[in-house]
Amino acid sequence: MGLLETFVLKAAVSMVKAGAKKNGSEASQFERLAKATKNTSFTKDEVAIRTLLENTTGGVRNKIQVTYPKYDFEVTLLEAKTLLSDNRTKNPYTAEVRFFIALPNAETLLTEHYDSIGETINGAVAGAVKKFAAILNDMFELIDGADDDLIENYFDGRAHVYRYETESMVSCVGAPDLQEIKGFYSEIEDELPAYLGAKKYYWLSMEALYSGDHVSAKCRINNEEIGRLSELVEDKARRYFTEGICGQVQEQKLIVQSDRTYVRVKPKYNDAYNNMYKYIRQCIPLMGQSSVLESYNELFRKVQAVTGDAHSAWEVMTFLPEIYVQWFFKIKGTGLVSMKIGDRELELTEFQISPMRVIKSEVESFLEKNKPCDEFNQNIFSMSARFESAMKALKSGVKEEELAFGTLSVEAPADYVIW
Repeated sequence: MGLLETFVLKAAVSMVKAGAKKNGSEASQFERLAKATKNTSFTKDEVAIRTLLENTTGGVRNKIQVTYPKYDFEVTLLEAKTLLSDNRTKNPYTAEVRFFIALPNAETLLTEHYDSIGETINGAVAGAVKKFAAILNDMFELIDGADDDLIENYFDGRAHVYRYETESMVSCVGAPDLQEIKGFYSEIEDELPAYLGAKKYYWLSMEALYSGDHVSAKCRINNEEIGRLSELVEDKARRYFTEGICGQVQEQKLIVQSDRTYVRVKPKYNDAYNNMYKYIRQCIPLMGQSSVLESYNELFRKVQAVTGDAHSAWEVMTFLPEIYVQWFFKIKGTGLVSMKIGDRELELTEFQISPMRVIKSEVESFLEKNKPCDEFNQNIFSMSARFESAMKALKSGVKEEELAFGTLSVEAPADYVIW
């Protein structure tokens, strides 16, 4: 559950209990809510889609999906729900909407949610959708080239230029003192380029939650939390923490790689991702059931038969064993990768290498759902360049919880392209 969802849930519980004391029972609160829903002329989903179309331009509707052909955006409504009813206020209805944004040709998938209050259920839903529409419009303006600053990066040995809006989208709910924060981007600005790579779009979301006696913060890029950047966001959030303060501060920013430097590596990124998830699920048992006596080339050919090409097979053979060892033993790591491609020596972060993120997700899921035997694990461990050093450290007296991996060094095929 995300920070905002946790905050909303706590607020909902306390408001329902308070309302129950005044109005008779918790059940009566939701009975009134259900009755109000039946009296609306449109379903909440219908209100959400209509409001989105009315507040954006160029959208083409297909049931609960709206596509924006000019920008290659596909927006799907996941949910439009009313959280609670409290008749003690002028705006008794609170609604939350969740949208899924897919950019099929730009390797970016996002889930965004917004909430709002209103005098009616439909009004609350429309208010939440208008917030989302404002975000979309800001994205479209940036893509069109309006009001932007530049970031330069040389992560793969050549220049990449990224554009972003000078003004971030900052929202604050709760204690008035939190409005002084005015966002977190300046805290992460210097270290952000290390996480920008070959993609076209990067959706940056920073948020801090204050819950009275605690403050927590996260920084996500394309919905994936970046630990180091979260630390920087939390450092600033703590400077504004006082006992008893409650609220949430969120800053969002879209970063777009310039057409001058963007190169599409995959014809359809969504297809590439879907295929990778599928073949990683096949390759984990394939590698775990292989014999330690089997040669690297023999296993490589088997993996390539599953992945369909040599570069994908190299990614699996190189990264899967290292990630498997790290997750199995819960070893901390720097998240840094030194990659040699031909005569180029590149210093990267794992976030910049898409296959590593997919493999990490599938390995984590596999180990959570299965209890592989020792032989299975050993077969994969034997392929890891860092496994032996970890075992030596343990034998020398280093405790398992103190193990840490440094930079992963790999050599890629001379014609390999990072994506």
